[in-house]
Amino acid sequence: SGEIFANLYPKGAWASGAVLASTTGKMEAAKALSLVWPLSVFLLAFGTLRPALESRLRAAALAAIVALNPVALLQMFATTADGAVACAVTASLLLAVRLARSWSRETAAAFALGLVALCNVKLSGAAFAFFTGGAALGLAAFQGRRLVLRTAALLGAAAVAGILVAGWNPYVTNAL
Repeated sequence: SGEIFANLYPKGAWASGAVLASTTGKMEAAKALSLVWPLSVFLLAFGTLRPALESRLRAAALAAIVALNPVALLQMFATTADGAVACAVTASLLLAVRLARSWSRETAAAFALGLVALCNVKLSGAAFAFFTGGAALGLAAFQGRRLVLRTAALLGAAAVAGILVAGWNPYVTNAL
């Protein structure tokens, strides 16, 4: 029955944890990624909030609140995927704000990769990526038609990469 789970679910978190475990020779090393996700969200939130706030301390405090959501906190020292999903959603929303504020190739690539990662951490991640993409389109709509078209094209590319390339197994194989 364990084979069903191995074939049914996305393997993004498992694969990255396996790299750490095989590199160090210690299975517990896979838990390090549960620490990297909130740290990444903190740094991204700080960079996103800092231009809008007068104080670095305020930006850091608000970024900490954003990064240390309850799901990520509870699973910080575990190998479960829900904390990674919560952090990936938060990171994707922050990147959507940055794209709407000022489009750049780097931010667009990070946003697309965040959605690909989100799709491949957990099956529900694809649904979260869909809604995060909708939020990105909504933010882009406030900036004008050109940005909506660019964002839609980016979301299409991220969907292809997330579902048909990186997520072939499980998404396509489950559908087949």
